[in-house]
Amino acid sequence: MSRKLLASVIVIMLLFTSLSVVAQDAPAQGGSITIGLQAGSNVWTRNFSPFKAGEFDSRDLIYEPLIVWNPVDYNTPNYWLATGYTYSDDLKSLTFTLREGVLWSDGEAFNADDVIFTAQMLLDNPQMDAVSFNIGTVAESVEKVDDYTVTFHLKGVNTLAHTLLSVMNTVPEHIWSSVEKPAEYVVENPVGTGPFTEVTNFQDQEFTLCRNPNYWQEGRPYLDCINFPALNGNQAIALALLDGSVEWAGVNFPDEASFVNANPEHHHYHYWTGSATQYLVLNTTRAPLDDAQFRIAVSMLIDYDFVVDVGMEGATQRSSPTGFPYTQGDVISQDALALAAETGFNSYDFDRGTALLDELGYVDADGDGFRDYPDGSPLHLNLQAVNGFTAWVASTQIMAQAFQDAGLNITQTTLDFGAAVTAMRTGDFDLAMWFGTTGVTPWTFYRDMMYSALIDADGVTSSAWPRWTSERSDELIEQFTQTTDAEAQAAIIDELQSIYVENAVAIPMWDGPVWYNWNDTNITGFPTEDNYYATGAVTRSNTMQTRLIVLNELHLK
Repeated sequence: MSRKLLASVIVIMLLFTSLSVVAQDAPAQGGSITIGLQAGSNVWTRNFSPFKAGEFDSRDLIYEPLIVWNPVDYNTPNYWLATGYTYSDDLKSLTFTLREGVLWSDGEAFNADDVIFTAQMLLDNPQMDAVSFNIGTVAESVEKVDDYTVTFHLKGVNTLAHTLLSVMNTVPEHIWSSVEKPAEYVVENPVGTGPFTEVTNFQDQEFTLCRNPNYWQEGRPYLDCINFPALNGNQAIALALLDGSVEWAGVNFPDEASFVNANPEHHHYHYWTGSATQYLVLNTTRAPLDDAQFRIAVSMLIDYDFVVDVGMEGATQRSSPTGFPYTQGDVISQDALALAAETGFNSYDFDRGTALLDELGYVDADGDGFRDYPDGSPLHLNLQAVNGFTAWVASTQIMAQAFQDAGLNITQTTLDFGAAVTAMRTGDFDLAMWFGTTGVTPWTFYRDMMYSALIDADGVTSSAWPRWTSERSDELIEQFTQTTDAEAQAAIIDELQSIYVENAVAIPMWDGPVWYNWNDTNITGFPTEDNYYATGAVTRSNTMQTRLIVLNELHLK
């Protein structure tokens, strides 16, 4: 064989070898995944509007944000429909550069007109904004610079505006511009930029979303479809995980070994505890919960360690009185902790709590075994948990028993998730277990918990559940966003922590774990404990849309 021929053979062999390696390394295309979510009213309603309250099914998979913030990665921005942002020198405007080459699922081009239209629609419809993204709290107007540049003019200096405006899920202007009443618009066949936009099957017990034929991330998603069965609570989801009919979910098994042992090679779980604290929310617009001393007394009746060990099956740990996990030691104010120790807030001291109730005049006036109001009228309150949230139900049962042992006639009630969301938004509750919020900085928690601008004239809110506000806390929340000085911002957070503790705004219970279970029999690419590249949350929130990251990594084995 001549040298020239030999060289040609070697080149051809190397070429085929390299192609073989590429083929082996490339993820397999096709397939579908079934995820386990609780339907808001135990059935699915065919409405894919991203502006409906209380839905966690598919919003971000169809309509994408400008930026995805990943809490696992210390909230490093993952640029999505935007490629960058800058503030003006006076910090009064914020400009986003948008990604070019993105198409809507119907083939129309995505550009600045879509972002501007979506933002303006929310600004023009504050009630719709209040149940979705709250951009009206920071943005005054929005302006087109060019086809791929958008400037938001802020209501004032706000150095966190990028974290609020970037999570807005954008809708197509060419579809929504003809809608007369967008807040009432029922979207049966959505058009989006997200990885999964095509509704190929819809029944009240299950629907299927399939790949966007024009998705901008080349070669993604690897999976063809996502199946969403309507499951009624954690028990139903757990059973579906055990029998393999669901491959990705977020439930807390009373005995994780039962899930793993059902299929040790392929069943996995990991509970990340870096998420938002979960709380016992007290409605401060209702007596006697409008009295901070009463709230402090209630907080001392709860055996937090017992609740975490039994109600939460030890899957997490209790939070600090400031509302932050103890793992965030560099954020927690020692002054606020000292104040909590002094007042007894958020610490278990049953005798001290009952003594404080006596001192406040809440005694059994009629001999029925329960404490009454100081004027002798009967006192009865409801403690709300979400039906199907088994850990919450168990935990609130323990709390209700402790309250009754102290002579407080507080009884547990359960509501379906959709009804619970409505009750929280409208203030139709006494006490309730609920989610906290987290963000790029600690400011998000205090802003969402006690900022008066988030409560409308009718008392409706999308996050300030306790409905406790003060002029000073409002001032501090607003001052934080007026500066880029890290020391000044830290001092503001310290004072907000003390205000929160002094007024017992809400009772921190435990660090909210991100429940995460997966079955990799057929699908791989999931975040693992060793490679937890994004939260394994199967649900979404405005500040945690990391499902987009995960679903673009999943593929057939």
